[in-house]
Amino acid sequence: MDFARTHNAVPIPADAVPFVEIEVFRHDVLQAIAAGGRLLLLTGLSQKNGETRLLAAIADDVQGEIALSSTIVSGAYPALTMDFPAAHHFEREIHEQWGVDPQGHPEEIGLADGGAGGRRGNP
Repeated sequence: MDFARTHNAVPIPADAVPFVEIEVFRHDVLQAIAAGGRLLLLTGLSQKNGETRLLAAIADDVQGEIALSSTIVSGAYPALTMDFPAAHHFEREIHEQWGVDPQGHPEEIGLADGGAGGRRGNP
């Protein structure tokens, strides 16, 4: 698994967080959760080229660490919610804020608004 590791309240530079392909990101995040990790954050970050960087933070309470990984998506990505229901609210927010469609999400996010997404306050 390709994660940057830190501890609570210990910042790391954004460029220290690895970028992986979406398939690897999804696999690694789900595997870390299955191994006992706790999903702290799944969010989007706007990129200059119009794409969105997804960032995941997973707590390892036993080790006292936070693992961080990211991927770049454009328009859509395979949702995590089907395999990890607690990702539901994170993925709704990603859709509403960045207009990225989590495909396969059980609530069919993106169809309710014609697929346009919210993009509240984001270019």
